[in-house]
Amino acid sequence: MRSRLLFLLAPVPVAFVATTFSACETSVPLDDLCGWLGDPNNCYRELAVDTLDRCGAFGTDLPATVGRFSKSADRTNLETCVFDRGGNVKFDPPLDVTMFPLTSLSFVITNKDGSTCGYGSSGPNGAFSISIGSSPEVADGGVCPDGEDQICGGTFTLTPGTGKNFSVTCPSKTTFRFSHEQTAKCDSAEGDGGLQGEQKLAQLVPRAELLMNSGAVGVDGFVKFRVYYPLAAVTEGGEVTLNGTELKPVEYFNCIIPGALATCANGVLDDGEADVDCGVACQRGCEDTKLCEFPQDCASGYCAFDAMGILKCSQNPNCTNTAKDDFETDVDCGGPQCAPCENGKACSENSDCASEFCSSKVCAMAPSSTSSSSSSGAGGAGGAGGAGGAGGAGGAGGGP
Repeated sequence: MRSRLLFLLAPVPVAFVATTFSACETSVPLDDLCGWLGDPNNCYRELAVDTLDRCGAFGTDLPATVGRFSKSADRTNLETCVFDRGGNVKFDPPLDVTMFPLTSLSFVITNKDGSTCGYGSSGPNGAFSISIGSSPEVADGGVCPDGEDQICGGTFTLTPGTGKNFSVTCPSKTTFRFSHEQTAKCDSAEGDGGLQGEQKLAQLVPRAELLMNSGAVGVDGFVKFRVYYPLAAVTEGGEVTLNGTELKPVEYFNCIIPGALATCANGVLDDGEADVDCGVACQRGCEDTKLCEFPQDCASGYCAFDAMGILKCSQNPNCTNTAKDDFETDVDCGGPQCAPCENGKACSENSDCASEFCSSKVCAMAPSSTSSSSSSGAGGAGGAGGAGGAGGAGGAGGGP
């Protein structure tokens, strides 16, 4: 029976995986990186052999990891990516494409039956953590029995330190402290096949890969996460060798991000826009309190500095000074910046009037098309009663 402490699935905060060693780390002796990498039974290799592609897929089966955010999703608040195969991956906090490329993220992977498959996180300077659940669940107090059908799972974490130092924590909670510089002293694992010497062992250092692209207008983006695992050591001539066992990627998700909508309708402040989806470039005036550069950017036609010294759309104060200013058609109304005028007020065009009808330079009630057609019809009916009269003219002469 092999013993491995069963981990308790819990979100692994990015802040944890991104922490460095303590200030006293230089006084802590380093463990033997060369020996650990060359150990065919180190915990990283055991976790890889144990879990295989659980919660993810090898490079030969990457379509299994494809998932999608809703096409109507807010590209600044991408939380849940649904796998094509069923299940999903949820990000906490949600992803914001305007912040790409991200240096860190945390996620939880859920199976299509709603059960949790695993957790993970990625941080700066190579930090990552991956937690894979047992399958079936271990109910014997954490002792994982031998057997090909049992997946023990566990949590593996790489935490960067100062300089080239880093540490790894195994599913058993055992922590090893290493330095990347140690690989220069490794002279083992040489042979005829696979990678050689220092290059070989350096290749076996645990690592993860976070890739992303925000996409563009009409072009989908993506975010994907992979962990590179060593495969099982092989036996050649009765001896265990690491030849040909360089790391192989397991991809845990490849989430498709819907392409951005066209500018002026995508909820994003694009180049040329005064504020989000408005301004003269969008041929749509911005509402009050929105950013502006020119009066034409504003629905009110007025762009001025606010109390903080920022240009924003607002109402022109001259539109309430009880005087007729040069840009107004009447007192405090009409023109490009003030509210439309009521009937009886002066105007120069229909847009100056609340009724949208300017007649002889005065706002008036718009003529009713219904009344006009009714009068014309009455005249025609009268014409029917005349003696040989035509239309309304005959109506006038009819009756005797």
